[in-house]
Formats: sequence, structure tokens, C-alpha cells
Amino acid sequence: MKNKFIILCIVVISIMLCIPSILYMINNKTVEGFNAYYTYTLIKNNNSSIGILNGIVFVGSLLLFAVLYFNIIKEEKKLFNNIKEIIILIAIVSFFFMLILPFLSSDIYYYIGDSWLVAGYGENPYYTTVKDLQNKGINDSILDNTGFWGHTVSIYGPIWNSIAAFMSSFSVGNLNVALLTFKIAAFCIHIFNCYIIYKITKSNKYVLLYGLNPLVLLKFLTGLHNDIYLIFFLLIALYYLIKKRNIFLVVLFLALSIGVKYCYIIFVPFFLLYYFRNENWPKRILYCMASGVSIIGLILLFYIPYYRDTNVLITSLAQEKKLSQSISLYLFLNFENIYNYIEKYRLIFFELLTVVLVCLQVFRKKITIRSIM
Repeated sequence: MKNKFIILCIVVISIMLCIPSILYMINNKTVEGFNAYYTYTLIKNNNSSIGILNGIVFVGSLLLFAVLYFNIIKEEKKLFNNIKEIIILIAIVSFFFMLILPFLSSDIYYYIGDSWLVAGYGENPYYTTVKDLQNKGINDSILDNTGFWGHTVSIYGPIWNSIAAFMSSFSVGNLNVALLTFKIAAFCIHIFNCYIIYKITKSNKYVLLYGLNPLVLLKFLTGLHNDIYLIFFLLIALYYLIKKRNIFLVVLFLALSIGVKYCYIIFVPFFLLYYFRNENWPKRILYCMASGVSIIGLILLFYIPYYRDTNVLITSLAQEKKLSQSISLYLFLNFENIYNYIEKYRLIFFELLTVVLVCLQVFRKKITIRSIM
């Protein structure tokens, strides 16, 4: 009875968390003009005692969800008989997190607006911005809700732009339909990620660690950040690396993940070194270089539909210069000298550290999945 109570509680809290968003949609009928930076309960007047109280309840509910999350992981053998029961619980909780409006970030509106350039107007997102169309006098509710990112060309890879444009094509120019489409797609990807984690690990605990993680749920199902697609392709690559030992599919899915956001190139040498772990170190280097060239070739092929000149490759690197709600932004605003010093050397340090870690694996006698991770 106690075990069922814990599961019931986490479902009830999930329902509570999505109620403010449901009430917002009932009252406003649309997400057009939605302010992504509302208070936690989507109440504008956060100075009112009611708004503050509701905010405390919302944050408290999230903290309670986290406590239950850790308890469920700890007691997973007592709570569940099989993986099917776990997936069902994750699907129920994920459904309610999917209903929460993206109140912590406006990125999804940029994704939708940028992809609508392709799906709705046939524009190239690497050369045309939302503002370019608006300056031509085009009046479009999706473009009007893109937010402050509307002035920039796409900063993501061609695979993401193709996926997003495909989803936007179902929106028929309606922002509400577009948001719902992206939500449903993220939900399906999240459940599949849980399934592939189980296929790789055969561990219920690892599935729960990912599937019910409140940060994952808020980031991917509420905020709809496109990193969930990176994880999707990376997990499939990991599956074919560990379970099937198929280098062609490992290379393909690694290339697809990089085609969403270039930063996942960091995984390439480690995946390849694990695959060629039984070779001596000269062959490891040779085979890894050959596979790496294949990945680069695939990524360049992905860019062909968007290619006009080399700027199409440069724009994806622009995200490395973006400042968001992070320690970098805090340093930039308050300690600019310190920020400039760190900015000057941080990438060099990161590259040197990566080279050292790769070399340690290249010359390692026995490469294990644990050492790679």
C-alpha cells in the first residue's frame, strides 16, 4: 500500500504542476503573446500575496516531486514488477509535464518561428531571419511570437532544421498547433529514449534516473529544448556501439547527433576508440581517423540542401558565443575583466583537456565502457 502511495503522489503532483498552464489556456485560448518569463504559476503580478503564495506552492511541489523521484529510484525493486510498469508511469508523468507551458525559456518559439521560415515560406534559415520577413511587411502570428532571437539566422545544424521544418509543416500557420506538434514529438522521443536506455543497460534504475528526472522533464517536455534529439541519436549510436557492434550505424547516428548541434562532436573520438579497442594503438588511430572523416563527410552532405556559401557552416558555431542565464552572464555583467580573461583561455584549456583525455584512451591497454564514460 505504501509503495502505491508513492507512485500516486508523484502522479498527483505532476497534475498539480500542469494546472496553472491549463487555466492559462482556458482563459486566453492561445499561446500567442505568452510571456515565457511569467512567475512559476503564470501570474503576471508576482508582487501580490496570492501570486507569491502560489509561487511557493509551485516550487514546493517541484521539490516534493524531486524527493519522491529519489525515493522511487531507491525502492524501484519493491515498486515495479517489470519494465512495462515503469514505462507506463513515466508516460503518465511525462504527459502532464508536456501540458505545462514553456515558462522557463522562449527557445521553443524561436525553433517554431525559424522552422516556419522553411516550411511556410520556403526560405533558407541560414541566410534569412524572421526579422527579414517582418521587415517586408509580412504579418504572421508564428513569426510575431519568435521573440528576441528573431534577428539571428539559424545557429543549429541541418538535421535539426529539417526535423523542425517537418514538424512546423503540420501547423498550418497556427502557433498553438505548432507548439502542440513539438510537444507530442518530444513526448514520443522521451519515451523512446527510456526504451533504448533499457535496451542498452537492462536496468530499471537507469530508466527511472532519466525518465522521471524533474530537470529532464522540465527541460525537454516543458521547455522543449532540442537537446532531447541529440540524446535520441546519441543513445541509438551507443546501442549500436555496445550491443550490435555496427560501425556504419554508429558513424551515421553520431553524424546525425552532430547535425542537430555541433557540440556533440566531443563524443566521437571516445565512441570510436571503444569500437576499435581490440586493435593496437597505431591501428586505433588510423581507423578512428578514417571513421572521423566519414562523419565529417556525412555532416557536409546534410548541409547540401541549405548550401549557398561557406557561411552556412559558420553560423552553427555562433551558439558558442551566446550568453544565457549562466555564470558567464553573471561574470560578464559584474566582472567584465575576469570574464574577458576566462573567455580568452577557456576554449584553449578545454581543447587541451580533451586531447589529453583522448590520448589516455588511445594508449590504454584495456579500454572499457566505464573508462570511456
